Amino acid sequence: MTDNPLVTWQYEQIEAECALLTGHATDPSCPCESDTEHCIRKHLLTIEALAKETYPMDISDQEKQGMADLADQARTWRKQVESYNTGGGSPEPVNPGEVIRTE
Repeated sequence: MTDNPLVTWQYEQIEAECALLTGHATDPSCPCESDTEHCIRKHLLTIEALAKETYPMDISDQEKQGMADLADQARTWRKQVESYNTGGGSPEPVNPGEVIRTE
């Protein structure tokens, strides 16, 4: 990890969004998708944005690669969710395979 308080804050925000996403994606009783709420898409978009924002900060090359991978994974999953929700004929998105870790 880092001693940079801004980078630490970024990582904590990413971790929190991932926890919220996990809760929404795994709880079948959560009414995440409605006329006004799209929780999974919202959390994926936030994770993508935070990862992109963290990338140019003072972090190691390995951490930069992790942030780039995390942003790509969140964007890919978000686009699958969007396509499914708009009735584009896409199959229901599945949980991404490989887990990206920021630590």
